[in-house]
Amino acid sequence: MIKKLRFKFVMINMSIVTIMLCVIFGLIFYFTRANLETESIRMMKSIASRPFRLEIPKELGNDVRLPYFMIQLGIRGELLATGGGYYDLSDEDFLGELIAFAFETPKTFGVIKEYNLR
Repeated sequence: MIKKLRFKFVMINMSIVTIMLCVIFGLIFYFTRANLETESIRMMKSIASRPFRLEIPKELGNDVRLPYFMIQLGIRGELLATGGGYYDLSDEDFLGELIAFAFETPKTFGVIKEYNLR
C-alpha cells in the first residue's frame, strides 16, 4: 500500500515538473524568437533610414549586430551598389531574383523563406 502511494506521489510530482519545464522552455523559445525578430526589423529600419552613409564594410556600427546586406537601385530598377560585410554579392542573377521578389510583394518588409532572408 505504501509502495503504491509512494509510486503515485513520485509520478505525480515528476509529471508536474515535466509540464512546468516544458512550459518554461516553450516561453523562453517564444520570447527569444520574438526578441530576435523585433531586433532584426529595428536594425533594418535603422540601416534603411540612412542608405547613403559611407562606411567601411568591415566596421559595423553599434546598432548593427546581425548579418545584413544592402542593395541600392537606380531609378529604372537597375542595380547600382551593394554593401554589407557578411555575404558574397558578386552573383548578379541572385541579386536580380531578390530585387524582383521585393518588387512583387506589396508589403514594406517580409521574409524570403527560400533563402532565409528578411
